[in-house]
Amino acid sequence: MKTLIAVAAFGSITLAAPAALVVVDNFIGEPNGDTAGAVAAFAVQSFTPNVAGPGATDTVAANAPLPSTVYLQSATFLRAVTGVETAGQLYLNVYQGNDGDDGTFLGSSINSIDVNSATALSSLVWNFDNIALDSSLETALVWSTTNTAGTSVLARIQVARDSAGNFGDSYTAGTADNNADNSSPPSFDARFAVQFSTVPEPSSSVSLLASMALLVLIRRRRG
Repeated sequence: MKTLIAVAAFGSITLAAPAALVVVDNFIGEPNGDTAGAVAAFAVQSFTPNVAGPGATDTVAANAPLPSTVYLQSATFLRAVTGVETAGQLYLNVYQGNDGDDGTFLGSSINSIDVNSATALSSLVWNFDNIALDSSLETALVWSTTNTAGTSVLARIQVARDSAGNFGDSYTAGTADNNADNSSPPSFDARFAVQFSTVPEPSSSVSLLASMALLVLIRRRRG
């Protein structure tokens, strides 16, 4: 009887689907060529979770089709080689349904970074605690001095070159701008890598470990 009860109890357990960590990569690890002019004051960079980027660590296609909801874990940018913008600690706020902060506010990073104090071309990693995203909608990442909706500032971020080596529209499913509402977007994007999971991660510590793993891949590419 005890054996039958144990079997019945075990049979009622539903195993969770394994989480896939997916990366949208817009040349985060590839050399950017001549750095002259390859910097910009960004207020926002947007992306679409189910649209792959051109970078070597991109895994969107390998995990297609994505579920309708994915869970944001981290966003990595590079500190520009020159210039300063807004002083102090900057958060990365998340909006969806538009390409700027006029979309729906979904949340903010769990950490802030002093971008001005970072060394040139260093990796700037903002981590998130399972912010749910519609995988088919454009998602805007907006720099801010607060982790609340409605505020935006400028951050000095490295610009990506397109596949021809020019400053162009390197990621077609997102835009960058120095206006938070993205009212007049330029024809270029930041170098970035966004990491999300297909099911919620158990804690923010998993997000941190995933970000560290991505940084290892970036350093290997640079090497």
